Amino acid sequence: MQPNGQTVNSGPRHKMTSLIGFIGDSFCASYGLGDWRAHGSQTRQKGTDTITYTNRVIRHFNHAICPYGFEGASWWHSRERFIQDFDWRSKEYNEFLALIFLHTEHSRINCLNNNDLPKLGHSGLDPGGTVEQQQAVAAHYRHLYDDKFHCWAQEQWFREIHRRFSHLKTIHLHCFPDTVPLSHLLPGCVYTTPLIHISVGELSGTEIEISKQLSRDTRYNHMSQYNNQVLADVIIDAIDNYTPGTYKLPMEKFNRPNANAENFPHGTYWNK
Repeated sequence: MQPNGQTVNSGPRHKMTSLIGFIGDSFCASYGLGDWRAHGSQTRQKGTDTITYTNRVIRHFNHAICPYGFEGASWWHSRERFIQDFDWRSKEYNEFLALIFLHTEHSRINCLNNNDLPKLGHSGLDPGGTVEQQQAVAAHYRHLYDDKFHCWAQEQWFREIHRRFSHLKTIHLHCFPDTVPLSHLLPGCVYTTPLIHISVGELSGTEIEISKQLSRDTRYNHMSQYNNQVLADVIIDAIDNYTPGTYKLPMEKFNRPNANAENFPHGTYWNK
């Protein structure tokens, strides 16, 4: 790593730690089948025998996974699920080797109690849910949604992460471009390359074809098995050689046949 920050003397790699947390959306919702079953076989997560980056990281360190990545969830949903299970004043936090945050788009509905609504995104690629739920979401964005408020609210979450978790190793990945400008608020190792640029980089076709592939995506964590393993290597290195700072992901190591992917979502990201 070439850090933009100062080296932290983090001590022995496994000192008094037993947990690794993943907090975010569908970009970290897929992990080992056995662990998925042990955590209740949640429908908004996926268990698989295929090696994912989440599973590879915990196997490398021989730690237990704390999975708080939920498909279609807002940052508020994942935050609340995590905070409810781990009181921030508790000594339990000292058991974490690292917390890996995957920051999703700010515009999702910040709702915890209705487990279906968080699946319905602002993008409109795959609304899902019942007709009644789709109508409720459409009405929300038409009549109630305030973009500035949602941006401000997510900024407060980033500041809270800094207040609560700076004493731990934290790794941050942005799922989409819109949260990248807030990177300076986050502690630990922050990667500013949006993961969606890896995900779209695996896809080929016209604009409509790629949009359909994204809306029906069955890839674990929205990446191929190969790219899952590359991302695992990045995270393992960041934990082993923990040096807080701002970085870009080594995109040359990922398999991305679509060279236009970095234009997503506001440019020409298709290649046919």
